[in-house]
Amino acid sequence: MFGKKNSTETKGSAPTYLGGGMKIDGKIIGRKPIWMDGELKGSIECESEVVIGPTAKIEATIKAATIKINGQVKGDLFASARMEVLSQGRIQGNLTNLPGSLIIHEGGIVEGQCLTTSKEEINKVMPPWINASGLKQAKDPVKQGDTEENPSTKSEKAQSSDDIKIIEKASQAPADGLAVGWFQGRMEFGPRALGARSIIADPRRTDMQKKLNLKIKYRESFRPFAPSVLWEDAQAYFGVTHPSPYMLQVYPVSEEHRNELPEGFDSFNLREKLAVERSDVPAITHIDFSARVQTVHPEFNADYASLLQAFKDKTGLGMLINTSFNVRGEPIVCNPADAYECFMDTEMDVLVLDEYVLLKSEQPMWVKKR
Repeated sequence: MFGKKNSTETKGSAPTYLGGGMKIDGKIIGRKPIWMDGELKGSIECESEVVIGPTAKIEATIKAATIKINGQVKGDLFASARMEVLSQGRIQGNLTNLPGSLIIHEGGIVEGQCLTTSKEEINKVMPPWINASGLKQAKDPVKQGDTEENPSTKSEKAQSSDDIKIIEKASQAPADGLAVGWFQGRMEFGPRALGARSIIADPRRTDMQKKLNLKIKYRESFRPFAPSVLWEDAQAYFGVTHPSPYMLQVYPVSEEHRNELPEGFDSFNLREKLAVERSDVPAITHIDFSARVQTVHPEFNADYASLLQAFKDKTGLGMLINTSFNVRGEPIVCNPADAYECFMDTEMDVLVLDEYVLLKSEQPMWVKKR
C-alpha cells in the first residue's frame, strides 16, 4: 500500500507506519497508533495515537484520540484527548474539539484557529487570544491550593496598594538603567516568555543589548532582543495592524523612529553595524530595522500591562526589552528558587518575585554556581 501515489484506503488493527520517502494519496483508518514520516494527501482516522515525524509532509484532515505533530501538516486536526505540537511542528489548519489538553512546545507553530463548543471550556486551557499569532498555556508552580474551578492569579484581581508599590519600584529600576528579573504568577508554557518569567530592561539604552547578552544571558553580544509594547503604542512604533500577544510576529520599526544610517553602512561588518544606533530604541532594533514584537493587553496580563504603563508614565515610552528569565543553555526559571539562583549567578540588578522586590546590593554573600 505504501509508496503508491494512486488513491487508496487502508484499514487495519495493527500499528501503521508510513516511512520517509513513501507517498500515499487516500485515507488511512486504524485502531492502533499511526506513525508518519513520509508524505500523505487525504485523511487519517485513528482510535489511538497519530504521530507526525519531522520529515513528514501531510496534507490531510486528522481525527484521533491523541495527535503529536513534529512535521508539516496542512489540514484541520480533531483530537478527543490530547494534542501536542513539538518543536518542528508546523500546522496550517484549525484545531478542533479539545476537551483534553493542548501543548505547544518551543518552536512549534500553528496557523489557524482553535474551535470548541464551549468558550468556558477553552478558556481553561489557554487565554482568549487564539489566532494565527500562536498559542500559550500557563500553570502555577508557586501558589498552592489552586484548582481548575478556582484559579488564583494576580491578573484576575484588582490591584491593591501593595501591588501598586511593587509596580512603582519595578518600573523605576529599568528607567534607572537596571536589568530586572520579573517573576509573576503563573508560568508560561509556550515558545516565548511573555511577562511571567522575563528579564526586562530599557530599550532606549545603547549599552543594554551588550550588557544583557554578556553579563546576564552569557551569550554572544550581537544576539538581538525583542520588545514588549503596550497595544496602543505598538501601531506608532511598528505599524502593527493586529494583536501580536505571543511575540511571534516581526515588524519594521516605523520610519519616524529610525535614525539616519551613516554612509557606507551596507558595507560595514556585523560588529560595525551593531555599533550604529539605528533607532531611538536601539536595544530592540535589529540591523535590518526589524523587531519581533509582543503586544501587551491588560485583559491578557494585567500586571505586566501595569508595569509597562508605569514605565511609560516615567519615560514616555510604553515599551520594555523582554527576554526569557534564564541563561544560555538552561530552561526558563520555574519556581522562586530557580529565579533567585539565576538572579544571584548573573549581573541582574533587581529581582521582582511576586510581591517581593530584591536588590542585588542588599543580598548576602553568594558563591556562583555557573
